[in-house]
Amino acid sequence: MNILVGVTGSIAAYKAIDIVSALVKTEEHAIKVVMTKAASHFVNEMPLAVLSEHPVTTSLWDELDGKVNHIELAKWADMVVIVPATANIIAKLANGIADDVLSTICLALRPMTRRMIFPAMNTMMWRNPITQRNVGVVENFGWDIVQPGSGKLACGDVGEGKIPPTRTIVEHIHHAAEDVRDHNILRWPLPGIPYDSHPRGKFGVVRKFDRHTGIDLYAPEGQLVVAMEKGTVVARGPFTGPEVRCDDYPDGSKWWLPTEFIAVEGDHGIILYGEIHIYTGLGVYLNVGDKVQQGAHLGSVERVLRHDKGTPTSMLHVELLSEWTSRCPLVWERDAEEPPEILRDPTPLIQEARWMQ
Repeated sequence: MNILVGVTGSIAAYKAIDIVSALVKTEEHAIKVVMTKAASHFVNEMPLAVLSEHPVTTSLWDELDGKVNHIELAKWADMVVIVPATANIIAKLANGIADDVLSTICLALRPMTRRMIFPAMNTMMWRNPITQRNVGVVENFGWDIVQPGSGKLACGDVGEGKIPPTRTIVEHIHHAAEDVRDHNILRWPLPGIPYDSHPRGKFGVVRKFDRHTGIDLYAPEGQLVVAMEKGTVVARGPFTGPEVRCDDYPDGSKWWLPTEFIAVEGDHGIILYGEIHIYTGLGVYLNVGDKVQQGAHLGSVERVLRHDKGTPTSMLHVELLSEWTSRCPLVWERDAEEPPEILRDPTPLIQEARWMQ
């Protein structure tokens, strides 16, 4: 596996040498290292270059056989690990700032690239609401954040912000690499949101005004949605709102907001992702016939209810189908007492995808 290790300007940068050494010794991974200018104040690039057997990239202007270096590295990486990660690099990732080689590479990563962050900073910097907001944002963008430990820090303070032991870091990276290699494991559709942390609908539940034929994964508006497996787009269109005649409740009150769905056919069947806004976030709109990779951006969660009493108003709706017909999406088939035969229970599929949490 191709692992790109990003090193930023923290006193913990010295640990990158041991981490790269441990990863190389397994002979399972090819390692390349990228250092920020600030990181060079804490660790020299020479040992990292020797251990990884590749030149260390430190500038956007490093040449690579006449190619655009940061784009080539972004394409090369199956996984990106930023260790240690400062509050500064997390803020850049959260806001799309690309003012050095590492942040620029991260902005150019392919959607399916696995990405991990090991924060290391002063306790007050870690606890700062701005940093915590940024951590939440990058999690929504698909980054796995490994929480820092507590203890005495280099500055003398005691508290959170301590980078984990080298062995723990390497174990996290190996575990993530095994997940990436196993193509039979589905990717969790809502990065950064644990499956068991949110209430959800159940397959076949009869609701107040319609039969519910999927699972609702409650998530905040704007939450990134990724493909659980690779496949081909077989349909897309409106899911709720006036176009599907669900804009009014029986009393005439406006209730449903317009949302979209996209259906992707893969190894497990046809997975329908509904109540979203279809947009990859990369300037590309998906259409019928397009191929998507596992982990590719499909869109973002949209608000679907104007108001509700005590329940979320935005969610990802997931259905699993054996085939696609003009009757789909099936959530609007309200007459049948039992779900149609082509509809499968998506619960096992969702549970199988939990490895992303």
